[in-house]
Amino acid sequence: MCVDPRLLFFGGGTKIATTKIPFLVGDSGVSPSSNKELETMISSQLQIKEDFEQALISPLFSPFYSEEEFELWADYRLSDAFNGYLAKQSSYEAVLEEYKSKWPSSIATEYLERKSEWRDWNVMGEIVDERAKNSPENTPCATCLNVHLRLGDVLGDHINQHRSMDDTWETGDVYGGKYVKSRHYYEDIIAKLPKDQITLVTVCGSVIHGGCEDDRCMANNEDYRNRVLQLFNDAGFSVNSRSSGLPDDDFTFMATSKFFIQGGGGFSGIIGHLVQKSGGQVFGHETDAV
Repeated sequence: MCVDPRLLFFGGGTKIATTKIPFLVGDSGVSPSSNKELETMISSQLQIKEDFEQALISPLFSPFYSEEEFELWADYRLSDAFNGYLAKQSSYEAVLEEYKSKWPSSIATEYLERKSEWRDWNVMGEIVDERAKNSPENTPCATCLNVHLRLGDVLGDHINQHRSMDDTWETGDVYGGKYVKSRHYYEDIIAKLPKDQITLVTVCGSVIHGGCEDDRCMANNEDYRNRVLQLFNDAGFSVNSRSSGLPDDDFTFMATSKFFIQGGGGFSGIIGHLVQKSGGQVFGHETDAV
């Protein structure tokens, strides 16, 4: 039986700093207004252990969606809808009909109904801006840095070819880091960040969105997430993890970033382009959709 990744966090001996700047293991569902507020929340509600040989249940996490709701979104493909890949497999009309039926209020459905050209960046930008205004909880603070991780199936054995997490962390995924980035990728970016302008780093990524279907895959994903959290913590940043949002919520949250580190895959590429287009700073590889 698969363990629900919204409740449990795994690791592979990842060490968590508890004496420097504390970070949140799990998902707070909020963006603290200051480092002091974050520290108070953690020290009063969560005891952080030094290694993750056992699963941790974070009392800071409150599930916003039922298991049925998450399953409903399992086949949702926002980036493929935007890039026209789905229409190439069938037809635009068929894709629009399917999305209107399954996800009538989604960003993808609204985009498909409103777009006037292939990769209509203006329409997508308008949709994100409108949704951000109506959902302030999905809008990051002006001094927050969002880091997107492409998680899920790419860290499962059938794709990552049974590689150890140490090897994956060192070199990235089997595609040369196209989806899962190595520690060197983040270390190079950290060296370039305007640290005096950033008060909180939020690592965003969902195992559910990527189709992770077994315990080992989930364990690999949380191990990788913890390594990224630790890396930014060691660099002196306060960090937390956003792992429970639905795809559209996460997309809106990251696309309205002032500071954004792009991850792998088309979803992250679209976000990077939108952040750059709206005047935010993007760090990482190419900022166009892939």
